[in-house]
Amino acid sequence: SDVYKRQRYKEMPTISVDPEYLFHLLGKKFTLEELDKICFDFGIEIEEDDEEQGGKKFKFEIGANRYDLLSVEGLALSLGIFLGLRDIPQVKYVESQTREYMTCLLYTSDAADDLLCVDLGGRRIIKKKK
Repeated sequence: SDVYKRQRYKEMPTISVDPEYLFHLLGKKFTLEELDKICFDFGIEIEEDDEEQGGKKFKFEIGANRYDLLSVEGLALSLGIFLGLRDIPQVKYVESQTREYMTCLLYTSDAADDLLCVDLGGRRIIKKKK
């Protein structure tokens, strides 16, 4: 079982992406060959996958340390910045009047209890139950 665990964790995470939605987010269309070169320079791998139902998909292999690329939106943001198509988002720190802290878990299911969470653009932060 230890061999299975070691082999299982060697695989890189992959995401399957609709090409048209990715191009929409990037604001520019690319051929598979162009996108393959861009991804190579960026440090990720891409494959075309025709087996998905509903048309062609691109499969991206993402490095295990790049959690920001595990959604199509995060991937498009990072590739757009890398290509100079988008500016780096400016994050503004705002000092809070109160000092309340909460241990949170990221949760993406719609089954979340709305009284215990906040919706942040499709992601929810939920209070960790003790």
